[in-house]
Amino acid sequence: MNPQLTEYAYDMIKEKAEYIPENYSISGDSVVVTSPEINPREDFSQQRKYQPAPIMRLKEDTRTFYPSKPILVNIYRDGDLFFAENENLVVCGTGYTSQEALRDLYLHIIYFFEYYKKLDESKLTGDALRLKKYIRTYLSRNDMQIERRIIESNLPSKGFVRDDSTHHRYFHHEYQGKRTGKYTYTSHGAKFKTYDVNLLKRMKNQLKLDKTKEVFNLCKCPITGDDYNQILIDKGLLTP
Repeated sequence: MNPQLTEYAYDMIKEKAEYIPENYSISGDSVVVTSPEINPREDFSQQRKYQPAPIMRLKEDTRTFYPSKPILVNIYRDGDLFFAENENLVVCGTGYTSQEALRDLYLHIIYFFEYYKKLDESKLTGDALRLKKYIRTYLSRNDMQIERRIIESNLPSKGFVRDDSTHHRYFHHEYQGKRTGKYTYTSHGAKFKTYDVNLLKRMKNQLKLDKTKEVFNLCKCPITGDDYNQILIDKGLLTP
């Protein structure tokens, strides 16, 4: 994200907006000298607008965000620059190609997501409060759901079986074809952070591990159900 280019782009948008009259009327028979010289087709021929494009994911160098619903982006060209903007988020990306403008917009949205996430809602008013809630709804909630799905997809390989008798997402642990007393859930009732904290705490308590991160790695690494059961047996939490 080029700071000088970004500042120039926003200044250009502001400058163009200042030249748009808010109130005007015909003043009798007076002649406007400049009117014959104005050619709207020629004046706006450099500005090319493209069909609005939906963003399905935002990519950064090391992270990918999946919006809870597509973010509609308007892309247009004015002179040598391309602009990509979303009016609801009040952000605009710029670049010398449409792809550069989109990538710049990604960085803007992610930057404001991180920025507003740190701010206390009680200290915000107006657009700032609206944007904090809007961006948080778009990005963080779905990012948590993605993490939940990753953990859920790994649970069966550890011997956890989904209980389909309820709409809550319960998983019961089975050993040698029999259900044990160990279970966990990843339903909407859990308080999410970056992953399902309740699920990891339960597994942490079962394995008597010191760090929740160790359980998170256990869920994501390709450990087999037999390996998982052996850990429980070694800790005296499961009878072979």
